[in-house]
Amino acid sequence: MKAKKSLPEAEGNVAAVKKPLYKKGWFWTVVIVAAVIIALVLASTLSYAIPALGIRIACKPRNVATPDGYEEILNGTKTLAADLSYESADENGYMDIYAPKNVTGNQPLVVYVHGGYYIGGDKDAAEPYCRMLAEQGFVVANINYALAPEAKYPTQLRQLNEAIAFLRKNAELYHIDKNQIFIAGDSAGGHLAAQAGTFYTNETLAEKIKITPSLDADSLKGVILLCGFYNTDTVRDTRFPFVSTALWAFTDVRKYENYSRIDELNVVANVTKDYPDTFITCGGADPFYSQAEEMVAVLESNGVDFVKYLPTGDKKLDHEFQRDFDTEQSYTAMDMTIAFLLERSDFDETAPDPEKNIFATFALSTGDAFEVQLFPEYAPETVANFIEYAENGFYNGTVFHRVLEGSVLQGGGYTLSQNGDYLQKTPIFEPIKGEFSANGYKGNVLSHVAGVISMARASDYDSATSQFFFCATDISAYDGQYAAFGMITTAEGIEAVQRLTRTECDDNDRPLEPVTLISVTIRYTDK
Repeated sequence: MKAKKSLPEAEGNVAAVKKPLYKKGWFWTVVIVAAVIIALVLASTLSYAIPALGIRIACKPRNVATPDGYEEILNGTKTLAADLSYESADENGYMDIYAPKNVTGNQPLVVYVHGGYYIGGDKDAAEPYCRMLAEQGFVVANINYALAPEAKYPTQLRQLNEAIAFLRKNAELYHIDKNQIFIAGDSAGGHLAAQAGTFYTNETLAEKIKITPSLDADSLKGVILLCGFYNTDTVRDTRFPFVSTALWAFTDVRKYENYSRIDELNVVANVTKDYPDTFITCGGADPFYSQAEEMVAVLESNGVDFVKYLPTGDKKLDHEFQRDFDTEQSYTAMDMTIAFLLERSDFDETAPDPEKNIFATFALSTGDAFEVQLFPEYAPETVANFIEYAENGFYNGTVFHRVLEGSVLQGGGYTLSQNGDYLQKTPIFEPIKGEFSANGYKGNVLSHVAGVISMARASDYDSATSQFFFCATDISAYDGQYAAFGMITTAEGIEAVQRLTRTECDDNDRPLEPVTLISVTIRYTDK
């Protein structure tokens, strides 16, 4: 008798029956995911739209890395402007401007352009890097620009040129030496910075691009190239992820090498002996490493002064290693960048001289004029802030908008409309630290007596910007609560303020007959 074949046993001695594959849930999950991937791959061969969207999402700044001791760097810098329009004809033409905390005079400018395949990215990702440069004495403009594929070449170069034109036009306002400018950028921004170097030093190229340069070659002191690409003939060979798709979106030509203007984008082909001094870095594990080597070779062959830092031998030194701040090499790259900038810069050491007295002369529409002595020894940041507003003409034409009868005359922040309405004026600098004891500052011992000028603020102790007030009488309750920083020098000047605090006002404490501040001028005398 033949032995019976035993059936596989299952729980409860019931034979287990295998389900057909197509009845298993995970099978269809795999099928659907595979189908979506295949569809996306096929779609990407026909259009750059889907991968471009992916690039934009991937390049959105998240968890931006900061260096060791970043709190000190923040305390050593200030924001002169945030999301400031540089008057571009195209979209996204905004910038942030950083400077040393106590910036004085006009200092060298670094214009920084972010990376992101020209398709994504944002200036916010570059803020820590830019502040590190600002702490060393530079004014740094961190710019955004219109993104591909909506904005094709040469939009981004045109916007960089517009940003530089705006900064030079407003150089005095933002403490910029318009004859000492550096251009820096990372990844795609490195390519844009490198191309700007050719644009501003190669007249033949500038004529071909048909954009009028806003900067002469002598004023461009250097370019800083961080992990960029520079040779469009060979960049496909780097196999950098999605670089071909990005250049397709940027030029609107699928095989971008056939783009009619591709020669303008090829930096190494347009470098001349007049190319600006260059600092270039790239990590050994970066696919663009060979691009950096090509750029170095062409700089060397043209006799251009350059400094290179191309570290190898560490798998961590991938794309954008210089801003990850998790390796020793990232700090070396920053140190070398700063050394490069310092060696090519002359700094304006203009600053309030401790051996000088500082006076501000107020001229009013009433015909009154009086002088105020400022005291930086008690409130240095407050005095420096007031001088900045005064020397930039911000106060000229403003009105005294708040009067407390017999005690306070406040101004520095409002103008009048054609209908005579009070209009608040937007401050041009960031708020300052309140230099008074309630805010933990112990160095200001000035009392709010008749004739004192002090800074107005909101409930936040560090909210003072442009507005100030005069005391027409002693107000001891303000001591330690507001930053007093100067004193009217004559009895006639104090009497003028006292007279103005007796003017008739509306229910909002605004004078019915407005008094305009014609001008505030600063002068210095020997002590």
